[in-house]
Amino acid sequence: AAARMLGGALGEDLLEFRRVASSTGSGQWYSSVAEEGVRGRGVAFMLAACRTHVDRRQLVDAVVERLQRQLGLQTDSVRNQAEHVDALWSSFCSRHEEPLAALQDLHGQLLRTYREWRAKVWARLFPHSEVDLDEDMLDVTEADPGECLQDICAFLLVWGELGNLRFCPEMTCFLVAAANDYCRPKARGRVIAKEGSFLNGVVKPIHTAFLCETFAPGTPPRSKFTPTPATAANYDDWNEIFWDASRIKRILRLRGSDKGLFDARPEPADLWPLLSNVDWERSLEGHKSHREFHNVFPLLVGCYRIFLLQSFFLGLLVFTWEATHDFGSWVEKAGLMLVVPFWMALHEIGFQVITPACSWRVRLRGILLLLFFYSLPAATFALVYLSYHFRWCPLHRVDLVDWRRGLLALHFLVSAAAFVAAMRPKKRNPYDWGFYPRVESVLSLGAWAFWLVVTGCAMGFNSILIRCAGDALYGLWTLHSSSKLEQRWSLLMELGLLFLPSGLCFFASLLFFTNFAMAAVGATLGVLRLGGFRLFWYRRGIGFLRVPANICNRVLQQRVGGKKNLAERVKEPIKAFSWWKWMTDQELEAFVEVW
Repeated sequence: AAARMLGGALGEDLLEFRRVASSTGSGQWYSSVAEEGVRGRGVAFMLAACRTHVDRRQLVDAVVERLQRQLGLQTDSVRNQAEHVDALWSSFCSRHEEPLAALQDLHGQLLRTYREWRAKVWARLFPHSEVDLDEDMLDVTEADPGECLQDICAFLLVWGELGNLRFCPEMTCFLVAAANDYCRPKARGRVIAKEGSFLNGVVKPIHTAFLCETFAPGTPPRSKFTPTPATAANYDDWNEIFWDASRIKRILRLRGSDKGLFDARPEPADLWPLLSNVDWERSLEGHKSHREFHNVFPLLVGCYRIFLLQSFFLGLLVFTWEATHDFGSWVEKAGLMLVVPFWMALHEIGFQVITPACSWRVRLRGILLLLFFYSLPAATFALVYLSYHFRWCPLHRVDLVDWRRGLLALHFLVSAAAFVAAMRPKKRNPYDWGFYPRVESVLSLGAWAFWLVVTGCAMGFNSILIRCAGDALYGLWTLHSSSKLEQRWSLLMELGLLFLPSGLCFFASLLFFTNFAMAAVGATLGVLRLGGFRLFWYRRGIGFLRVPANICNRVLQQRVGGKKNLAERVKEPIKAFSWWKWMTDQELEAFVEVW
């Protein structure tokens, strides 16, 4: 009667829990739970009353058995994941006094990515429906305990059936969200699904589509050392489909028709049975977002701003060295800004080749920007060069010096605008996916100081490098005063052998100083936050207390003790060496397990 008054899926869980509890001899305990359930406390009281491991396991078994009947999962997989849930819950119970608080903490940590995906993507799939997003709040301390337990069980049950599809986490979130809304307590009564229907109707078709895309039918699998074709989609490409609600609606098609899965505007609770009707092979075919080239070309295209900045500094340092030796003219200095159209052309060509999933609008916009904006420094440099070197050019016949200076000023102005635009962070990506990384946050003062120091160290090293390399090249050039062909080839080879290591050192310097600074700053901050600096300032072993104690507190995710207790402990020099005696049983157990 108590279970029926609770109603819905929670009542079903209560009935199943009573059956399990009565068979194990805990009927008296269950009667008290049922009585409190009638009074309105329901599953929350059941969870709070789960003081022993047997009680928690019985409740977990009741929930997973109901989910198995509704979702059509495999019995052995369900049994395995029930032990998984029980082990996780027991682990979190060692950190909390109340099982309910432990369950909410487990829900908050295990389903953090799922809640974020549900808020960003799942809600946009059903704009006409009121999607329940209470669980998507970052603070889950007030979440419904019954939904917390069901969310955890549903996530691990679906995850346990997927096999290799677990490499697509957003696809997993899509399937889990459909299963969760299908099994909500407020949903209508569900029919009992056949065991293994989810595996045969959804998982196997998706996996078959993956295999057909990666391996040709009838051919033996390639060696793991053999790279896949550049146009073959992989887990990342299929996973990116489930980053964007508009792509999900556009791509998922039903079997035997041209209709989409969302054309009929289904409710969130009705989507799960429709997944077995999706033509997964046709829906997931030909969605390669980035072609894979096993060389340095994608590195140059993707990191073009780094190489553009390095090339600019290289030319700047070379011209600085030339100024000290009275070399070069303003025309040669104007050629420095040709690095902008060079790297932007390489980036745009590579982007067009590597990203076949881009729309034609994005492609056309990139081509127009390259032709009519980033190519302007090359056009203005051509005018400057013609005005200085070719007598047949109309600009060369003009004797006005101000005209040439005006062309130079125009060239540097246009080049500066193109350089700033090329170095500007891209705030929006061409796909407009919710999970695509964006550079929108303003760098803090510490970040600016970090990069200024790193860049200053790299450029200081490079200035010495270019000066030494330039002196060596200049000395070699003066030795070859003859114009014989043999000596010209010898000169070119010697110049190349001298310039190659200098160029390699130059382009590797910024990477070296960046990694060195990150290692130094990261190690310092890590030691500082764990209290390691106390090792240098305290005697009698008090410093050795700080690191293990702070590590244990971080593992337990709680703050044990305070400064007052620490000050009192410092007064006891004899006990300072036995820092483990100051730790609680919980801390000591966690410390032993960690080490």
